[in-house]
Amino acid sequence: MTSFLARLQREKDSGRIADTMLLLGRGQGLLRDTALQAAGLLLGTTGSPQDHPDFALFDPEELQISGLKVEHVADRGKDGPCLVDALRFRPLGGGFRVVLLLGIERMTPDAQAALLKTTEEPPPQTLLILTSKNDGQILPALRSRCRVWRVDSPDSSAMQRQALGRGWTDEEFATLTAACGHPEVALEMEPSASRALLSWCHSFQSWLTEGGDPSVWLAPSLARELSGQRQELGFRFSAAMGLASQNYAFEEDPVARLRLDRLFSSLHRAVADIGGLAHPEWVREALLEEFFVTANALAEKD
Repeated sequence: MTSFLARLQREKDSGRIADTMLLLGRGQGLLRDTALQAAGLLLGTTGSPQDHPDFALFDPEELQISGLKVEHVADRGKDGPCLVDALRFRPLGGGFRVVLLLGIERMTPDAQAALLKTTEEPPPQTLLILTSKNDGQILPALRSRCRVWRVDSPDSSAMQRQALGRGWTDEEFATLTAACGHPEVALEMEPSASRALLSWCHSFQSWLTEGGDPSVWLAPSLARELSGQRQELGFRFSAAMGLASQNYAFEEDPVARLRLDRLFSSLHRAVADIGGLAHPEWVREALLEEFFVTANALAEKD
């Protein structure tokens, strides 16, 4: 039993369980597994909590959406699972009802706001478990209503063994870790996605060291929906920030360090613009123009 589950067991035994819990961690898979184990512990079941009548799960991956929406929280007359419906009746088993809502950071502000009343005063005998990889994207009012638990990542040697098992060299694992922001996130990627990311990282690294056309790695998003474009380009820009930081740490030339610092600032601004709902293609084109202007200015100086 992990330290988190052990503490949760002690709180259950003492009758001091919080109505609403927020699990924070780096890896989506680990967060989901930990939340399911916590639900099983609270429901007192040795099997999967998903088979328990007093359990409900709201998982964007299972619903095939980028994040939970308002209609998954409040009753908007649409088909599909809804939190209001899950909380309509008392627990059948006489104990707790446990509801998991995964990926809270991917919910829109409106959907998070729709959760506020329920998280402040859940129905009797109801426990809510929320998960998030980034509490910076959670409304402060929602976070303040939660008992926050941090889920520890596996130790570095265990993750290194996993990377070796996936056939990655130490250099490839370091590159993916820098691009993803954390080794646990890199290890959760599908094999095809990790290969594609490594190829993209190579293009970006070549541009950093050799210059040339930045559109090689700043290609348009292939996603049809605007939300998918935001997610894809936002991830690329964040990955580029990670790689730029990695290069900065080993760069000794002050001029090169200054260029990397400016690049990081540009990418950081682009990520913020996308998070602020600017059109992702507009953000991409603005970056391209900025990089071309900088390259021309440097060429004139030379």
